[in-house]
Amino acid sequence: INCSWLFDDNTVIIGTDQGLYALLLHKVGHGLIAVPALRDVHSIHGSRDCGTIAMIVGLDNVLNIVTFSEMEQCYLRCSKNRNTKPLQTQVIKKYSDCHLAK
Repeated sequence: INCSWLFDDNTVIIGTDQGLYALLLHKVGHGLIAVPALRDVHSIHGSRDCGTIAMIVGLDNVLNIVTFSEMEQCYLRCSKNRNTKPLQTQVIKKYSDCHLAK
């Protein structure tokens, strides 16, 4: 585990070298839900005011952002084994070798 961030009262988003996961706290025995698309998630931070989550991902430490609603829709689809289309993040191409300070 490289990082974690409390998404809401029920969900923790966890970043690892293997990928991005959502942990639903109130579902005993449910385990981690793999969120497809990202690997090497080094840092996560969200802004409720902006409705976005910033993540540093990949071997080049690239800045990615995703909306709260897209993140929630994606992990809920995955938890129900429905359409597991990858999480749609916006890569901020001009920034690499990033470090996220909290």
